[in-house]
Amino acid sequence: RGDDELEVLNLLSCLSKQAAASGGAVEVLCGNHEVMAAMGNNRYATAGALRSFTRWASVCRFRQVMPAPLARRLHCNLWAGRLGCGEHDTACAKKLSRLPKEAHARYLALRPAGPLARTLLAHERKAAVVYGSTVLVHAGIASRDILTQHLTYNASGV
Repeated sequence: RGDDELEVLNLLSCLSKQAAASGGAVEVLCGNHEVMAAMGNNRYATAGALRSFTRWASVCRFRQVMPAPLARRLHCNLWAGRLGCGEHDTACAKKLSRLPKEAHARYLALRPAGPLARTLLAHERKAAVVYGSTVLVHAGIASRDILTQHLTYNASGV
């Protein structure tokens, strides 16, 4: 939440790459706001975040010809292809027709077939992570559901 969604995604991407290069990992949990964004629900998106995605989409398609410091400042490293609905993707086109114009870029980037969903979010988001006997989950997921439906126990009870 907030105006800095792209900045946060960029930071997580950079931290993930740094951690991997050092033999570690960054685990980013998927929560209800990420799912809502992928569905085009902008209830928690700020006007500043929507403007940021619109600016990002209009500028970063030219990232190949812009100075590297400017491209980094605008988070163009997150750009992974054209934003748009596929030629036969009527569900996407229908969703866009219902969204205000200022929300289009955010939806197109974060929707399941969008460039951020296909790259950064597809590989780094999990609903839960287990470290030893500790389970980390998003606050919107009830631990009883995780424990009863998704975890199996080994001989030591973990």
